[in-house]
Amino acid sequence: MPLTVENIISRIHLPANVPDVVPSIVMDFLVPDISLARAIDVSSSVALLDFIWARSVRDARSDRWSVARLLQSQPRYFRWEFSQALLQAVSCEDRGMVEWVVAHFPGCPVSGRVLEEVAARGWLWLLQLLQAQEGGALRCSKETLSKAAENGHWEVVHWLIDHTNTVQDNHRYLVGIAVGANNLEEYRWLKARGYGVDRVAFTESPQEEWPVRKEIFYDVLQRSRWMAGSALRDAARNDDVPFAEWLVTHYCKDGGTNLPHYSGAKAASEKGCLEMLQWHLKRLRDVIDLSEVMFLAAENGRLEVVKWLRTEYATKPSVDLFQGTSSHFGASACAFAMDAAAGQGHLDVLQFLHELCISLQTQRKAEHPGSFQHDAHIPHFGPQCSPAKCGHLEIVKWLFASRSEDSALANAGITRHLRLEPRCRKKQIISAMRQAVEHDHFEVVLFLHTMYVKCRDANKMQAELKRNLFWVRNDDEIRAWIEEH
Repeated sequence: MPLTVENIISRIHLPANVPDVVPSIVMDFLVPDISLARAIDVSSSVALLDFIWARSVRDARSDRWSVARLLQSQPRYFRWEFSQALLQAVSCEDRGMVEWVVAHFPGCPVSGRVLEEVAARGWLWLLQLLQAQEGGALRCSKETLSKAAENGHWEVVHWLIDHTNTVQDNHRYLVGIAVGANNLEEYRWLKARGYGVDRVAFTESPQEEWPVRKEIFYDVLQRSRWMAGSALRDAARNDDVPFAEWLVTHYCKDGGTNLPHYSGAKAASEKGCLEMLQWHLKRLRDVIDLSEVMFLAAENGRLEVVKWLRTEYATKPSVDLFQGTSSHFGASACAFAMDAAAGQGHLDVLQFLHELCISLQTQRKAEHPGSFQHDAHIPHFGPQCSPAKCGHLEIVKWLFASRSEDSALANAGITRHLRLEPRCRKKQIISAMRQAVEHDHFEVVLFLHTMYVKCRDANKMQAELKRNLFWVRNDDEIRAWIEEH
């Protein structure tokens, strides 16, 4: 509903002797009876707001029911409309609209939702204006302060604490936000106010911010020892062995458990910090299951870590790298690691694990010929493996090449998963094509199509492709190609 109210008003030229009611009738016909919030949503016209306000004053003197009349006849609706209109104006980031709303609703209490939205946008000028409107009675909640802090508007946080009736607490959550954001300046400001440290949900920060976070850790740990575990994980992510040693010496008294070092090992493996990984593993008691450590290295393409783990623990049968005794991955951690590497596009890791898998299966077959089960794995094209979905064309090509190496793989006795039945192979190709189409990876679609042609009767292929792929939302060019093929 386009509303160009200024144009409408400027184009209405009625004779001077026309009764005053006529312009109102004309405008009522042209402009629907809507709320101020709705008007702000559909138009940036202050003239439209002026007209709706004038309509409300006019209708208040009559018995006619209208939305506009409620503004002048229902006090609760008046206050509610103020909150809705102001919230909409703030959401539209239209300062002119905001100032109009505030000017026309003097003395109305400001809702918490409005304050949260204003604080999240860092509009200190509006908070000060609303404070003046309410005569210093603005009440600030924990949520309002949090919104400002989480969005980095610390000048708003300072003003709210100093100039409003804030909820009385020690603002520990603000300290947590400052620490989590590596904001040393604000952490010191809050600390100087005597605020303690609450639980902090640490997010991963850029490596260049590590010195700042480390300085915060040094200070915070003097008052909150529980943060030592988070500090140790962050040290692992940033390959800071000296800081990790300091933590273990002073704070990480693990009570005889592996938890701090196992968590650190996982973080180091994920980031490819080999020196840190080695440091943690040397301190682990009774190393048994490292399948999750191996999985994280494979998923994140840390080939150096994958190779080192294999070399280090190949001769230690008590250490579990692949069978997956961890509760997360069940009995096929090696398969999960290969699938993860494929889905993330790490071809070098996938190839290494594939060769390793063949080697392990050959060894197990020789050691246990009677009970040996063929469980070698090549990542599938189904929903659990996403190279096609993510557009990793080289991975897709390698998967097809590996599946055709039956003669070489037969010697290792692991072809159960590689010699797929034709029907199964077709279904997997269709599944992969569907994912590639849905995510606009046209080059992957074209490659998979050539593979599909090789295992399908061309006369039946076109209808099956359309039936399986045409419904998928996709680019116009891909849709046109599907129509052609």
